[in-house]
Amino acid sequence: MNFIRKHLLLLALLCLTLIGNTAPSKQLAALYIGQYKAIAVSEMHRTGIPASIKLAQGLLESNWGRSDLASEANNHFGIKCGSSWIGQTYHKHDDDYDDKGELIASCFRAYSDSYESYIAHSDFLSDTNKEYRYGFLFDIKDKDYRKWAKGLLKSGYATDKKYPSKLITIIEQYKLYEYDAIPLETESPIYVNHSEEAPSSVKLDRKEKKSTPKSKTVNYAISHNNEAQVVQARGGETVKDLSKKLKINYSQIIRYNEEITTADQVLAANEYVYLSKKPKKLKKGHKVHIAKANEDMYDIAQAYGINLKNLYRINKLKSKDSITEGMQISLHDKVKKAPKSKDIASRSNSKRSKTSRKKSTRSSKKSKSNTSKDKYLFDADWADKR
Repeated sequence: MNFIRKHLLLLALLCLTLIGNTAPSKQLAALYIGQYKAIAVSEMHRTGIPASIKLAQGLLESNWGRSDLASEANNHFGIKCGSSWIGQTYHKHDDDYDDKGELIASCFRAYSDSYESYIAHSDFLSDTNKEYRYGFLFDIKDKDYRKWAKGLLKSGYATDKKYPSKLITIIEQYKLYEYDAIPLETESPIYVNHSEEAPSSVKLDRKEKKSTPKSKTVNYAISHNNEAQVVQARGGETVKDLSKKLKINYSQIIRYNEEITTADQVLAANEYVYLSKKPKKLKKGHKVHIAKANEDMYDIAQAYGINLKNLYRINKLKSKDSITEGMQISLHDKVKKAPKSKDIASRSNSKRSKTSRKKSTRSSKKSKSNTSKDKYLFDADWADKR
């Protein structure tokens, strides 16, 4: 009899353990999704990565927000340092080995908060330098999360053959596909109501402190450039300082300004800082910009209020490509050929030769002028006239 009672007790404890492990999983998922659904939707509209995929990856990679990497380094997607990373780091044993075949600590990126991790994940997949690897994912229509899940394995992002099925299961279990249909305009701000505290076992954004906005007068004039909200920095203030003045979360600034990456980044005087999504192209005005000395693509994108990634794309340039003075950068239409310095020189010589021919052959002036405009859609003189 005692033997039976003992085994019944063990069986009951086992059932309670199983129930205890299942219930928190659903609770953790609900808390995690509630915390990051808005940034996932926002990033979907910024880069094209389905919110369902991003949330599912975040849940899976961070173990529902409980992994050491997520709780201590705010890295929810397991992105490693790589050769170009200059920010904070976090080391742990993963899958890197030395020349002797011994497991060594891997270097992972560390972020000031989890929202930066979500933005970095988007930038990692949409990086023009990695377009050969992940570019096909952004051609998938209708935000098909199944094709995206399988594509991540195909691209080499994941090596686990069960990775697609794991993502699909999470998406369908928690109906994350519903977030793929949410328009940006109706989505709530990305900052969270911290009054609803998570259980102590859940470590979400533990570095982020609760703060109460002070009733200070905003002394920054918010205007619009290319239909996007923008302010100009005073100079010397950090991103976090500016966000406090504007009473917004600083991750909103990081999200819409491609080269603003941390809350402690110091802003330059008169630097354009966007507070809303920049359009993919210039909607009104000049369709071409003539690059100035010491100017880069980010300067142009900020000046005209254009998404930097798309500005590279319509000019068929990569982020590693540099631009030179006099180069013609399209602000609206996709070019047939990427602009190059030598092309500028040849076009300039061609224009000079045509000018001399115009002086000697006055009768051909009209036909040659028309030919010049047709052959070089983004001619400098034509752009200036517009």
